[in-house]
Amino acid sequence: MINSRWIKRFMGTALAASVTVLAMVPSASAHHPTGVFAKFAQCPFENPTVALCTYSESTSGVLQIGKVIVPLVKPQILQGGDSQNPETGQLTSVDAVNGETLVKVAQLVPEGLLGNSEEGQPPLRNLCKDFHSNSGCSLTSTEELVGETHLSLTNLLFEEGTALEVPLVLHMKNSLLGSECFIGTPSEPIVVKFTTGSTSPPPPNGPVHGSSGSLQILAEGSYISSTGSVLVDNAFALPVAHGCGRFDWVVDRRFGLPSAAGQNTMILSGELALAAARAVEISEGA
Repeated sequence: MINSRWIKRFMGTALAASVTVLAMVPSASAHHPTGVFAKFAQCPFENPTVALCTYSESTSGVLQIGKVIVPLVKPQILQGGDSQNPETGQLTSVDAVNGETLVKVAQLVPEGLLGNSEEGQPPLRNLCKDFHSNSGCSLTSTEELVGETHLSLTNLLFEEGTALEVPLVLHMKNSLLGSECFIGTPSEPIVVKFTTGSTSPPPPNGPVHGSSGSLQILAEGSYISSTGSVLVDNAFALPVAHGCGRFDWVVDRRFGLPSAAGQNTMILSGELALAAARAVEISEGA
């Protein structure tokens, strides 16, 4: 069973390795870790502040904005490294080597830009039909990272508080909307505070519960994997859309924007893996 003493030992091992191994292993321009560490190829372990390599792959889940539910059909990957605040123990993200810390994946919005409502929509539907053989009403939503993520290993494992905080914007893509249609901005992002425990949202949402999943410790304690983990948040708000040309109002109407806290939900299920950064680096020469 995982306890707080083990967590401190795991982090101590990671931090100690980041100091001692740095002098032993030269940094490489191309990362090719091996064995159980292979998935951490985008970890910036040559950065001396990086204590941990992280890799999260969500294979199912949903984004619900009001009454619109966007299922996670394509896997969503969050990767890179983390540095640790020595006083709080909080882990702050360091970008992936290839710059894709949160891999951009477009998820299809069911019933497209206009939904199934016919009221007041025929002119727009006709306009949609002028694009791409009647497919102009289709719509995708892509989550894009616009700042640092913050991870609490203790909260993650003990199913309490915020386990992972992620600042996002949603990139809405459609033939009519142009290439700069977003919900949220880098200066005022959608801040999702995932927990593996219970949420306490304002109404009308009720509490939902996540899970830390099934834990496995490998490589002499330098690697921890959580499979079947469930990260949840249903207490975040979304602002109005912007950059959609003449159609900001269409996106706002479709999703009911702005959407207050207590009306939205994000759930991600899959695997989360963490490893001591220098153990990952050493594996390249194994």
